[in-house]
Amino acid sequence: ELTMEVKDFMLIMRATRAMNSIPTEKDLAERKEWLADIEKRGLIVQKGGATPASPDAVAKVFSDGSTTDGFDVNATEFIVGYLVIKAEDINEAKNIALSNPLVKAGGTIEVRQILLRELH
Repeated sequence: ELTMEVKDFMLIMRATRAMNSIPTEKDLAERKEWLADIEKRGLIVQKGGATPASPDAVAKVFSDGSTTDGFDVNATEFIVGYLVIKAEDINEAKNIALSNPLVKAGGTIEVRQILLRELH
């Protein structure tokens, strides 16, 4: 019996400045339906989370000990959430990401293979 080794991939979801910053009820319903579908297919490793759109919820720290608060004013994309899925390879992970309604709405999803660590 041939079995494929399944790998873990992080999907980093980003919205763009050009998108409507507040999703409609229809947008939210489509995203929930997509998430429910991939969960039903057993593809979710970690549900990850969504990031608040508040500048108060964003900070950046630097090696010299300095920090900045709020969004990068020059950024054209903003991380809106992440998810860890399992797939046979990056092509399968990309296809799963492409089916996300966020992409159809003009957002982007970065797909990265990751190695999960166990907590002991």
